[in-house]
Amino acid sequence: MKVYISGPITGQNNYRERFAAAEELLKKSGYEPINPAEELAEMPKNTTHKEYMEKAIALLACCEGIYMLEGWENSKGAHIEFEYAARNKLTICFERRAEDEEYHARERRNMLSLRLTESGLLQEVHRRASHLRKSCKSQN
Repeated sequence: MKVYISGPITGQNNYRERFAAAEELLKKSGYEPINPAEELAEMPKNTTHKEYMEKAIALLACCEGIYMLEGWENSKGAHIEFEYAARNKLTICFERRAEDEEYHARERRNMLSLRLTESGLLQEVHRRASHLRKSCKSQN
């Protein structure tokens, strides 16, 4: 199964490392990762965000799943990719960087095995929005 890696790139210093780590995790889990940080790295410096996203969506269209890196909620491009994946009923999985090794082992076994239904997708979006609101309140 081809899985597209989605996450924040613009303004991130370590995005290539994060995408490479996700690519390695997906490979070890038996998937064929599509890493836009590498695939689109040779685009000209004057490429617009719209042009970049057109290429990114073309790559995503070749996949059966999408792996959302932590922080995707803060990325305009990742939101576009997420919406495309949801509309086209791709399998969606979210990165969780927990310290618990048992959690990671279980996540690798179950990664991308659950196709979110529209209601499940909405529940996940609402759960994440609630979590973001709580973390914003605790920072203030």
